[in-house]
Amino acid sequence: MDVPEELEINIKHPHTGLVYSALPVVSTYLSNSFISRFVQMVNEADILQLLEDEGVALQGKYRERDARNFLNHSIQEWERGNSRVFLIARGGTPAGCFAFKSCNDDAEIGYWIGGKHRGLGTGMLAAMLEVAPGLGYSQLQALTREDNIASRKILARNGFMEVDRFQRSGKNFRRHRWLDTSAPSKTEQDKGKFGGLSKIRELSRHLQRIR
Repeated sequence: MDVPEELEINIKHPHTGLVYSALPVVSTYLSNSFISRFVQMVNEADILQLLEDEGVALQGKYRERDARNFLNHSIQEWERGNSRVFLIARGGTPAGCFAFKSCNDDAEIGYWIGGKHRGLGTGMLAAMLEVAPGLGYSQLQALTREDNIASRKILARNGFMEVDRFQRSGKNFRRHRWLDTSAPSKTEQDKGKFGGLSKIRELSRHLQRIR
């Protein structure tokens, strides 16, 4: 489904009450100041770790050219209908990033929030999941490193359930899945690879038992 470029999703910080916006990368004004602050934020240690887990080669530091390459690529992929990246911002200042990594249903999502805006993650994901069905997503998945407890909590608070554990490049990861329970019921054949909410719950309970 096409996403209107003027789409703006409001997110309220639960502690400060400040309102942020999630904007399509294709409609965000990417000024030099915005990009400079974006670079500063991505150079926070935990965000660099997330990018490293994604296989991004940074040579120890995120630079302006990395930011411009990422943003330009995200714009191109949006226009080609391959993925959807949203930039989280307040007053023209970047605060984070959210991505549907595919435009197909059952896409993987990814996100991060800058250190100055911590506490926004749960609300950000809730806001994105609220609009997800209208964007064509009835189910989604997310990967987290096993030691990324904060991200796992954000996912759990928003209805994601852990369904798998695996290793990649010597690191332990967990896979989580979300299903839009407001959608009309479908046949098992139409519910995707994991057979709907009951199957996801069964997989999650099994993982809980073998911990």
